[in-house]
Amino acid sequence: MIPSPRRGSRWPWDDPTSNGSHALAFWAQVVPACVAIFLYLGGLGNGFAYDDIPVIPDNDWVRHGVVLTQALSLPYWPNGALYRPLTSFTYGIDWLVGGGRPFLFHAVNIAWYAIGTALVARVALRWWPPLAAALAGLLFAAQPLHVESVANVVGRAELLSGAALLLLTLVTASHRPLTRGRLFAIAALAALSLAAKETGAVAPLVVWAAARMRRDAKPGDARRATVAALLGIALPLTQRALVLGTLAGDTPHAAFAVATPTQALELALASIPRAAGMLVVPQLPRIDYSPTAVEVSHSSPLLVALGALLVAAGATLIVLHARRPTRWSWAAVFSVVTFLPVSNLVLHTGVVLADRTLYSPSVGIALLAAGVLAAHAARRWSIAWSAGRVGVALALMIVGGEDCLRTIPVWHDNVSVFTAMRDRAPTSYRGYYLLGKERRTGGPSADAQRDYVTAIALFGGDPGLLYDAGVNALTLGDTSDALTWLTAAVRRNPGQRRARTSLALLHLRRADRDEARALLRDGLAMEPDQHLWRRMLDSLDRADDRAASPLTPPTPTPTPHGGP
Repeated sequence: MIPSPRRGSRWPWDDPTSNGSHALAFWAQVVPACVAIFLYLGGLGNGFAYDDIPVIPDNDWVRHGVVLTQALSLPYWPNGALYRPLTSFTYGIDWLVGGGRPFLFHAVNIAWYAIGTALVARVALRWWPPLAAALAGLLFAAQPLHVESVANVVGRAELLSGAALLLLTLVTASHRPLTRGRLFAIAALAALSLAAKETGAVAPLVVWAAARMRRDAKPGDARRATVAALLGIALPLTQRALVLGTLAGDTPHAAFAVATPTQALELALASIPRAAGMLVVPQLPRIDYSPTAVEVSHSSPLLVALGALLVAAGATLIVLHARRPTRWSWAAVFSVVTFLPVSNLVLHTGVVLADRTLYSPSVGIALLAAGVLAAHAARRWSIAWSAGRVGVALALMIVGGEDCLRTIPVWHDNVSVFTAMRDRAPTSYRGYYLLGKERRTGGPSADAQRDYVTAIALFGGDPGLLYDAGVNALTLGDTSDALTWLTAAVRRNPGQRRARTSLALLHLRRADRDEARALLRDGLAMEPDQHLWRRMLDSLDRADDRAASPLTPPTPTPTPHGGP
């Protein structure tokens, strides 16, 4: 179904027909994998940080081994969000074997990254010569966007899901017939990809794109492979709905909660060019890319237009691949479809843009870049072209590798992560917010209050931020700011119990009994079984009843006869 590779290249490593050289193919996979391991060795000394803490060491399901027997019936987060049973199961194994020490968790992540890097090169060998495959693996290994996925333990979800998608491609695009065994393998890998992370939901699209690349495909091969992948994701999707009560299962980023539908669409579109730039040009990871309040309400028209053009280009590439598949269209389609679940165009996720969510999309970009850099040139331009492409490849790997080495130690602990987040993304509110929250763990803090004030000035639509800032202000004796922020927190999220309770207590402290009563009644209208609010309201009512009761005059004491 695809045209035969061009013959007559000048060097064997520029000729796709040289893929039969086992030695070149072997080293094209091994060298990038070794580079990936070397780059991340420094991460072995990191501890648990950021999302690691609630998901792993503070999670009783992991510490007590519950995930080893009940992973299929448990959500990923202890608060009931997301569903990633395969990833949770691996945490349980690491905890059991390593006794909860971070070293083993990080070592397993590095091992999976090396496997993923080798798989990128292996997939490239399917359609590109060994030189291009090696370059693809090296560019992938040195991509700084991957640091969060590798150095932060919870990034394992990306590593596992991405590896399953790459294996799906290899199994589907093989020259061998699509036997029942191969179709079963496709279904199983699709299920595993989705069980690791939500990106696996696009497994049928990945399989379809790979099936279109089969040279000697029989009629219906693409359809049968795609149906097998659909059947594979059906089981984890069904179980996900049963466990979470929904297919989404994630709390949308606060920016989407305050935006109108039009603003949310514009914000998603404006994020696409930023993501494309991060994928193409190595750059120091900012760690967080939350928008400011101004960016939520007024997205850049230029970025929105560019995002719309990129969406149109992605749809066009899928159509072109359906009509006339090539190795170039396949790589582009792989990036497009794996970016779709995190684009916020279909469902709003917990992030507007994040380094880790670009792990799988970066596969196609690495293959495209390597293919261009390793392309054969006309004889008269061969020397200049070869020198130029080698220089570009080295520059990309050096810059990317340096950014990786600078960022890996950042994930040592919460303070280093949040400090880097604040310093690298000074317009993102979450760096200030999370650093203030970390400082407040030891008690009320004036430094934390300054961080909260800065965060709210950048984006005041996060109920969690408003609640934490309000409580910290209250403990510092600043009832004015506490009242403002707690009121805003309840307005942003009326179902936030702690914020409503704290605000009711603050109203009582200020003798605003009517405000407290109204707040409690509104809460009980949403949650009639909230016992604390019921007791507080009953206490208020009893106090009002006592205050409203008329005073009974004292009964006079009879005076004895003969008294004065």
